[in-house]
Amino acid sequence: MIGSFICTRGLVFAETINSIIENGVTLFPLIIGKPIPEAQNQAVLDGLASHIDLILFVEEDIFLPEGTIDKMLRKIAEGADVVCVDYPVNGGWSTIKEVDGVIQHCGLGCTLIKRKVFEKITPPWFETDKSINADTGELMNIPMKYGGHDIMFGIKVREHGFVIKQAKGIECRHLRSPNLVRKENNNDVYKIETLPRVSKLQNK
Repeated sequence: MIGSFICTRGLVFAETINSIIENGVTLFPLIIGKPIPEAQNQAVLDGLASHIDLILFVEEDIFLPEGTIDKMLRKIAEGADVVCVDYPVNGGWSTIKEVDGVIQHCGLGCTLIKRKVFEKITPPWFETDKSINADTGELMNIPMKYGGHDIMFGIKVREHGFVIKQAKGIECRHLRSPNLVRKENNNDVYKIETLPRVSKLQNK
């Protein structure tokens, strides 16, 4: 069984949710109120407690094309422990780093991970206080570094002998709204307020 988790700063695109449902995946309650990557670590805890076999991470602004999950499951059947689907980030960059045909790390925008990966790696699965410079390999002690937790996770995955594969021939859409100011700080969430209670009646 696959369980999908969205870790959100407080806002999720409707297209994201629909794309998960249309791919036939069970969507677990959204992880809200926690910064990244504490939210991802909470998702793993929830996933392991539910006894699902595969944990699917989908970010709040990612759209899964039809057939995405089927292609990812084929890679699992071929022996992959982690399966990623690429999507563009700023400037059109890929979220997958590959060296000599071996994937080093990938983004968590659309990533399917076997339960046994999390059972073997010692928590925290996603580091909150350090990262690796993707270009130099230098260890950086920068708490909540934007985009750093997935790089560290990729290193842990390979160190434990697990294999990361890409589901090729498919690319997720990375959604944007010009009306929304994006948060690019892991240790931050959108400030969401509730309107005051009803105090004026329209009764005549």
